Amino acid sequence: MEYKENSMEAAMRCVVFALSGDGNVSDDEFEASLAQTDELERWFGFANVMNSAFDNIFSSMFGDEEEEVEEEEEEEIIFEAISEATLKEIVKDVLAQTSKCESASDLKAYASLITSSVSNETIQGRIAYICFELCGVDSDPMSDVGERALSDHIEKKEIRNIKYLCSCFNEDFKDLEESYLANKTFYDDDKLEEGETVVLDEGDIPVGENTPIQMLKIGILCAASDIDVSFTYSTLMEAYFMMLCDIARAKGEKEIKVQSGEKLIEAIDSIGFSWMDQIDKKVVDDVNEMARKRSEDMEKDLDYNPAYDAPREAYSEDCYRVLKEELALVSDKSMHKLLYKYAFLLTQADEDRSWGYRVHTRIVAFSGEPPEEVKEDQTAEELHCLEIIRDHCEFDEDMFYGFQRRLEDGELGYL
Repeated sequence: MEYKENSMEAAMRCVVFALSGDGNVSDDEFEASLAQTDELERWFGFANVMNSAFDNIFSSMFGDEEEEVEEEEEEEIIFEAISEATLKEIVKDVLAQTSKCESASDLKAYASLITSSVSNETIQGRIAYICFELCGVDSDPMSDVGERALSDHIEKKEIRNIKYLCSCFNEDFKDLEESYLANKTFYDDDKLEEGETVVLDEGDIPVGENTPIQMLKIGILCAASDIDVSFTYSTLMEAYFMMLCDIARAKGEKEIKVQSGEKLIEAIDSIGFSWMDQIDKKVVDDVNEMARKRSEDMEKDLDYNPAYDAPREAYSEDCYRVLKEELALVSDKSMHKLLYKYAFLLTQADEDRSWGYRVHTRIVAFSGEPPEEVKEDQTAEELHCLEIIRDHCEFDEDMFYGFQRRLEDGELGYL
């Protein structure tokens, strides 16, 4: 089957070749590949814009002044997402062709044939890495401490096919492998300071008074006090890992002891959101009813009904009550700055979309541009929770002023 050079079809044929190493393309691999074509279209559009901008900059800086060099105009690359039917045709064709390959030489020859239709170096590099991601969709989503072998994530024959593609594209397989494995851990090595290492703590995650999971629970509660909370596991796990790093540094330790990702997810599910059981049932019922009515109003394009303020405010007030109860379990004064820090970072990272988010008007003097409305990172309810934590911790005013400024400026990290 012939495809236009540097088309999405040609690129996905290479991806399917990698996926077919084990003689099959699973449903999950197919769905992930189909979704990836949309991502690749957006990525290539952005990459084109950036490349053009840099080309213009360098052209103006280093262009010939004496003579104009005529360059042959390159054919425009159309790199657009493909349909499910098209991808199915590609899968059928690739499986049919690879089934005829009886040796490594046959597979290498086929790899050389299909990669000849992808000559754009930017696309080559992206496709080579995407093969790792898509071949790994059938494996566990995360690794624990330390990089597991690539074969723990990807079938050995799929790895073989990726190597053939990398060779044809002149891409460094080892570099791509290292990058892929580094992204499989639930923590980010960039959060480590010089000389620090991560080791697996095979014990259970400590719970209760003066524990990192208690501080995480409080941060989630603060973010949810405005009835609008949205976190991914990765954000919450990153926050937990950063807490462990801060605690180890305070003790002068270079080893960051981390429990398994599975245990952390279980702790987030069972403890991180357990405060919800402490909210008054009537308050919760009223909020749920209000949310239902508000949803109906939005479908009818109706304005916000001020009557909805009462159940919202009641919910927030009950969150403040529960927060004070939970704060009693962080009695160790040496943990107070961490407690405030991660409540601040989590409320900042929470994406408030539906209720009570604040905006301010930004005006650039003498720009001639109209005023711009900018959404604040934290809602009034979240800020009130931070005030409650501040009162609990009894911070020195002078210390707190500098501490708050460093948080706001991102000097103490971000999620």
